[in-house]
Amino acid sequence: MLTRIVADGAGTMEMLVRVGRSKLNKIVLSNSAGTAGWLKVYNTDSTPVPGDGTPILTLWCGLATGSGPAMLDLRKENVALWQGLGVVITASAVDSDTTAPPVGVIVHLIYE
Repeated sequence: MLTRIVADGAGTMEMLVRVGRSKLNKIVLSNSAGTAGWLKVYNTDSTPVPGDGTPILTLWCGLATGSGPAMLDLRKENVALWQGLGVVITASAVDSDTTAPPVGVIVHLIYE
């Protein structure tokens, strides 16, 4: 399955992608903004709350450099989530951050 999440400047981006057992296979990160954003991945069965809880992964959504998106292939790492797959995108790597990410951060999640 594929889910696309786009930062629109309206606030932090949080989403419950899937409830139940999930396996994260690939993540594609792109950013056309002048500042970075951060993707936080949670093992959860409810929509994650920005600034609350501890993500299992925190990934940098780098600055626009003209080099195109970054793809992380996680199939060998076996990122298995038993509760579900939830994500938050914020402006800082700190777990407690509730700052909106810059407009232009786009995340694609490929999972099963």
